[in-house]
Amino acid sequence: MAETKLRFKVNNQSLSKVAMVLSNGVVLAANMYLVGSNIHQSITSRRQSRIAESLQTSVDIAQTLAGLTKVVTEIVGEKHAPGKDL
Repeated sequence: MAETKLRFKVNNQSLSKVAMVLSNGVVLAANMYLVGSNIHQSITSRRQSRIAESLQTSVDIAQTLAGLTKVVTEIVGEKHAPGKDL
């Protein structure tokens, strides 16, 4: 197998281009992280709002049932109060 030799010429222009590529890579990585973080936060926020809405609906139903139970027990209590004829 033949050996392959590589030669690199380093000058100001090539150093500038390498620095630019590295800088762009860092900016790209930071932007990718921010986009991913934003997507994760959005999903979490939606999930939390759905849970909060479900809990609020449950509270509303429970309050409605409590009010209905109170009305029914008051009516039953009036009808079956001691000393009243049926």
